[in-house]
Amino acid sequence: MDWLRKQIKSIGLSLGLLLGSGLSCSYDYNKVEYINPPPSVDFFLNQREVSGVGESTKIDYPKELRQFFFFEFLLEQSYVPIDYALALVNDFDEAGICYLFEKGVNISYAQSLAGNFSYYDITKFFENKVDPDYANALAGQECYDIFTLHNHRVPINYVLSLSDLLGEQDGFFWLIRNFESGHSVELVKSYLSVLDGSEFIYFASKEKVPLEYLRELKSLRNRNGYSIFSEKDIFDLVFKFNSKEGLRIIDGIREIPLDYIKSMLFVISQSEYLDISGSSIVKLNEFGFTKNYPPVFIDGIRPNALVVYGVEDFNDGFIAEVEIEQFKQIWNAYDVMFVLTGNEDVFYRALDVTPDIEFLMISGHGSDSSLRFGEEDLENKFLPYEKYSLDLLDWELKWHLGNLSPLAIIFLNSCANGEGEDAKENLANFVALFAQGKLVFSSKASFAAPDSVIESLYPFKVKITVDGEDATYFVIK
Repeated sequence: MDWLRKQIKSIGLSLGLLLGSGLSCSYDYNKVEYINPPPSVDFFLNQREVSGVGESTKIDYPKELRQFFFFEFLLEQSYVPIDYALALVNDFDEAGICYLFEKGVNISYAQSLAGNFSYYDITKFFENKVDPDYANALAGQECYDIFTLHNHRVPINYVLSLSDLLGEQDGFFWLIRNFESGHSVELVKSYLSVLDGSEFIYFASKEKVPLEYLRELKSLRNRNGYSIFSEKDIFDLVFKFNSKEGLRIIDGIREIPLDYIKSMLFVISQSEYLDISGSSIVKLNEFGFTKNYPPVFIDGIRPNALVVYGVEDFNDGFIAEVEIEQFKQIWNAYDVMFVLTGNEDVFYRALDVTPDIEFLMISGHGSDSSLRFGEEDLENKFLPYEKYSLDLLDWELKWHLGNLSPLAIIFLNSCANGEGEDAKENLANFVALFAQGKLVFSSKASFAAPDSVIESLYPFKVKITVDGEDATYFVIK
């Protein structure tokens, strides 16, 4: 009977103030609803089933409670008052009633949310002082989303008016940001009528992107009637980006004219080495190409170069002012085959068709083992994920380097491709292995465009300095 000597749990509730000013709450957290005290030790000693010779006595629990096999155990072990159990027996099973009681949830609070939420969610709401009317109005949404919206004091009418945002990924987060930024329901709805992504809608509202501009971009179709630009493409076309502590941040609007975008779509359509994407048009614009001055390869008297850029550029690192200046230096010093691609197959084709390559530059965000070209290919939705980057699995690279001249130089314009130098299996060593005696430049660390300085254009030589230290790695295998 030692278990009977447990300390009887108090039924007094420790109640806090309602969360947040400006939110009305119909529930009174201060009222006490437990009428009867929990059963005493004597109650159990005197009325618990006692097995003896020829007799047995047992508590006569109400029939509403006897339907549950474990209710006798529940009431006796957890000290749940019979009145509490009776009040909730039609809405919760014995485990739920026990949990609600253990967490101190009032009867009327639990009843007001029963049917729409689990006892676990109800407990979370109670602990976070969420108004039951607020929660019920958003029934069907995730529990965490509801009390986060409530904690940020977003009025229920604002939430319901923009409920379409809640269906988007992280929609509740962007709804909160819209509210805290002072964006009216009417403003957000105007962008919601054109855009799909909740993040895009927030920044379009913040930057006041012209609606007609967005509609024009979304209306562009290819010959098969499909949208030319994805939501991500339009996002890349509209906003400037930057990075801070590894995170991408919005840094204003690009304001690329629609006429320019349409003209460059024609230029792209004439080349199999320029991807149709928002990022491609951004790079063409920043590098100074136009319909009348397209990036066409002409094999003239200058040495040949193959210059490849991945279309994926999350922080605009490859259109930084220094990067653009370096590109123009290369463009003026070589006959350049210019490639914008989201996958390695286009890169391989360019290697196969460009003659006598004396300089090969491959640019993309990277790591010690990879250099990324893109994230999605609008022309081929089923392209294997591995195709979006050049990495240590791409042994087929060795079959595409036959057009490199004997003295060709390769520059992997990407972060950390030479990390670990010769002591590590990195991308620089991997490329050098197949390049058969060609000099490969890379970086031992992550770097930004200003960290890279071209010391010689022909023969090509580059120096990369990071935090005052020489981070250049060059290797010949």
